Amino acid sequence: MVDAVGSGYLESVGWNGIIYIAAIAGIDAELYEAARVDGANRFQLIKNITIPSLYPTFFVLLLLSISNLLNNGLTSICILQPIGCRQDRGS
Repeated sequence: MVDAVGSGYLESVGWNGIIYIAAIAGIDAELYEAARVDGANRFQLIKNITIPSLYPTFFVLLLLSISNLLNNGLTSICILQPIGCRQDRGS
């Protein structure tokens, strides 16, 4: 069971990383430039521009991961267990 959860986690880390990098690349550079002119340091840029800009991406990925868990996440866990999630039907 741990292998099924671990492999699913490792698979989603790569996919989510690509999505987050694309979202960060899509943030307007003028926002960072204006904050630098106003005297913001690197931590303030991350706190006030990058993280708030990633909220929509975070919620979309959260909804996709919940739907994936409901769709096939539990199925793969049940299949990889020695007994599985099958019920004995008294045959």
